[in-house]
Amino acid sequence: MTDHAASASATAAVKSRPVYAPLVVDLAARNHLLVAEPAGLDAIVRVVTGWQGQGSEAPLEVYWLGPAPEVLASRVTVKAFDTLAALTTALEQRLTSSGMGLRLYLAGRESFVWRVNLPAREAGLREDEIRREACGSKARRVFCVHCRHTLEDVTTNPVACPSCGVLLEVRDHFSRALAAYAGVVVNAENPIDAPEPEEQFP
Repeated sequence: MTDHAASASATAAVKSRPVYAPLVVDLAARNHLLVAEPAGLDAIVRVVTGWQGQGSEAPLEVYWLGPAPEVLASRVTVKAFDTLAALTTALEQRLTSSGMGLRLYLAGRESFVWRVNLPAREAGLREDEIRREACGSKARRVFCVHCRHTLEDVTTNPVACPSCGVLLEVRDHFSRALAAYAGVVVNAENPIDAPEPEEQFP
């Protein structure tokens, strides 16, 4: 179980918070598309190893954010992208002709996983066609409910919104549509009461 999975299980009362399981290859799939960033390398290597070990004839592709790691490039074809925007654009185009039987595997930091999950869902992939594993940093993507600004890589709680200046409590409520956790004013009743930020999502 990943650190994220253990943490999510501990707060099972928050039903919107994602729970993750280690990625494994789905041998019933007709096509495999793996999308990842460096934090997800071990998870992707695990899927590739399972695919090769079973001698699967189903095609496998890897979309990678950043330079392609040699451990993957020496085993499978890797399409590397310099930016997340370029990767998601290519993913959108690829999914328009995905056909039946595709399995999409997403691995990386939680914020990355859900940002690339969005175009997959918009392209019509069902929930059971997508596999996700959150790896590495637990930093959160936070949506300020007051000004609708999105904060990236938040590690402290509370955190000040750089757009509206409100001190936000980072809640465990997670929006899949926004790929972010909710940030709600922490001191609405007494603006003078400003708790010190603590590192909670290293």
